[in-house]
Amino acid sequence: MKKYMRIIILFVLLILIIPGYNIANNNKKVPTKDKEIKEKIVSDKKEEEPIIEKEPVIEEKARVSIIAAGDIMYHIPQVDAAYVNGILDFSDNFKYVKDYLEFSDIAVANLETTISLDGKYTGYPNFKSPEEGVMSIKDAGFDGLTTANNHIYDKGTEGFENTLETIKKYDLYNIGSSKEENGDKHIIKEINGIKIGMLSYTYAINSIDGTSNINSISKKVNFIAEEKIKNDLEFLKQEKVDLKIIFMHWGIEYNTSSSEHQRELARKIVDWGGDIIFGSHPHVVQESEIIVKDGKDKLVIYSLGNYLSNQREEILGTSLTENGLMVNVIVEKNSDNEVTIKEVKYIPTWLRKYKAENRYIYEILPSEDFINNSELRSILDENEKIKVDKSYNNTIDKMEKLKRND
Repeated sequence: MKKYMRIIILFVLLILIIPGYNIANNNKKVPTKDKEIKEKIVSDKKEEEPIIEKEPVIEEKARVSIIAAGDIMYHIPQVDAAYVNGILDFSDNFKYVKDYLEFSDIAVANLETTISLDGKYTGYPNFKSPEEGVMSIKDAGFDGLTTANNHIYDKGTEGFENTLETIKKYDLYNIGSSKEENGDKHIIKEINGIKIGMLSYTYAINSIDGTSNINSISKKVNFIAEEKIKNDLEFLKQEKVDLKIIFMHWGIEYNTSSSEHQRELARKIVDWGGDIIFGSHPHVVQESEIIVKDGKDKLVIYSLGNYLSNQREEILGTSLTENGLMVNVIVEKNSDNEVTIKEVKYIPTWLRKYKAENRYIYEILPSEDFINNSELRSILDENEKIKVDKSYNNTIDKMEKLKRND
């Protein structure tokens, strides 16, 4: 009996012990084979995921391309040459520089003549030119013209007003003069987020007729006067202008170097807030200069020379009046709203004149293109090749001797 009791007790104990053992083992975190595989896959995926590096943030900068060219004059031989089947057409003048002008955001030249609306034209010394000339200037890609120069009153008040009306008619902006006394003579343009102000001044005018007096004219045309320039630059500053460009009709005719007066005034203009100065009037190219102000470069081109005229070597005894210069200035504005001159490109020009189909043709040639491009060079005869080479070397030599005053 005792034997049977011991067997029963042992059986009961086994029943109680085995479930406890299973419960204990089930509470242990022992991974199953499936779980091991799953965790391994996840681990492998983490190892395979590529490390993505953050690209450096590139600061976006607003930029504007500006082109300035020199004197545009229409002597009578040029007007006569422009007649094609009885119609005036000056488009030949600009066909080789058109791409440069259209590529820029702002292109400006000095219009050194008055415009006739009666079909009667005169040349030097009192210019009165066809409005078709202005039409061709616009079609070439120019945006504005400076009119503060010594020839703007060659035909009195009527010629002066006709000129400004024609410029407006062809949707060009006029810098330096106004039909109204004390009217606005400056231009402010905002391009690509950069606010640009332009001013223009002349040393004098050549003639005054009975319809005007010097007091009235001085209120319509900007004359070079230090206090006036200083005040105008202060006005642009108040208007929050980022870049101030000043066109100066100054200097001594046919002098290939700037005068002391030009240099002294340039430094004052920079001190008053000017950023870029483009000169005209000498009819030859003069040197360039960098003036450093508060750590920033300010550009001065003392004379851009002739862009379009009939001032030829056979007339004046010098080929330098056939040379001109387009200057392409690239400016940038950074995230701190600082505008700086990023790049300056010099584009020397030579004015070609040749005879074809019983008339003369005038073409402004970008000299370097006609030196390096064999197709363009083949257009020229041997004498013209010599002239364009000489023209380029004379002009670029002036620019390569850039003065820098820190």
